[in-house]
Amino acid sequence: APSTAELLWSSDHTDWGSLTIIAQDSSDGGIEIFQDGEYHRVRSQEGALIVNGGDYLELVSHGVLPSPLHRVRESTPTTGRSSLVYFHYPAGASPLRPSDVKKAQERRSVAPKPKGLIFNTLTNGLEDLEEVITFKSHLQKKW
Repeated sequence: APSTAELLWSSDHTDWGSLTIIAQDSSDGGIEIFQDGEYHRVRSQEGALIVNGGDYLELVSHGVLPSPLHRVRESTPTTGRSSLVYFHYPAGASPLRPSDVKKAQERRSVAPKPKGLIFNTLTNGLEDLEEVITFKSHLQKKW
């Protein structure tokens, strides 16, 4: 049987933008959300959409709307999976303020996550941020 790593289509991560909207088919694979110390598959429901808040939404909502840690998995290597994903990002000029970034990093540091896991979030690389920068300039540096 294939290992969990062999079945991952997208490893553990948070989405960097404001909002992610997913329409997925009814196959066994798909998005899994990390909650209560383990991953839980989000089952498809006919006509339903999966909506995730992203890191920027968490940042500007001061943690009220968290960006969930998740991954995408296939059930077996012989079945396919179809999905349509829309990522909404803030305008390039949207600010990343040092005080908001610091608070987001503090929340993320105590948030439950798989043991030993290091994953990339919007605020990685901003540990020493001292002045307001734009969303666009930060993404350009990350890429």
